[in-house]
Amino acid sequence: MNIDDSRLLRELRRALDTVAGQGMEAQSAALREVLVRHDATLEDVARAVSAVKERHRRELSGLARRLARLADQRGEDIETADAVDAFLRSLKRS
Repeated sequence: MNIDDSRLLRELRRALDTVAGQGMEAQSAALREVLVRHDATLEDVARAVSAVKERHRRELSGLARRLARLADQRGEDIETADAVDAFLRSLKRS
């Protein structure tokens, strides 16, 4: 997604927000005006939306991987702490 895609989507959202509650005709007119101003088509909008979804999917996948690594590390830390605790308790009993 490039900067023009971001701007297009932002302006489409703003146009819809501006005419919210004014009916379908007003919304269609607002969207057409933005598309004309950007020399864009509905295919351009669909491509931009798909790019945003893909970027978000990648970001969420990356976040899930990082969280899984943290959970694994936390599990290892707990196992290590338990082992050290058991070792220290065994020394006290000796």
